[in-house]
Amino acid sequence: RCAEDGAKALAGCAGLTALEELDLNGNNLGAVGAGALATSPYLARLRKLYVTAKFLGPTGKAALLGRFGEDVLQTDEDE
Repeated sequence: RCAEDGAKALAGCAGLTALEELDLNGNNLGAVGAGALATSPYLARLRKLYVTAKFLGPTGKAALLGRFGEDVLQTDEDE
C-alpha cells in the first residue's frame, strides 16, 4: 500500500519522468500525499492517474485536479 509517505517518495522520484499512467486506487494518499504528487516535477508526462476519492479529501482532490485536470485524474467517483 502507498500512504502519504509513499506518495511523497513517488513524487520525489526522478526516475518517473517518462511515466504516463499511475494507478493508486485503494491507497490512502491523504491531502499531503496528493499535494506531493500535484507538485512533483517528475510527473509532467502523466496522462492517467487513478485514485480513490475518499482517501484524498477535498484539499487533496483539488490539488490533483488543479495540476492534472479532469482528463488525467480518474477517481472511483467517475465510474
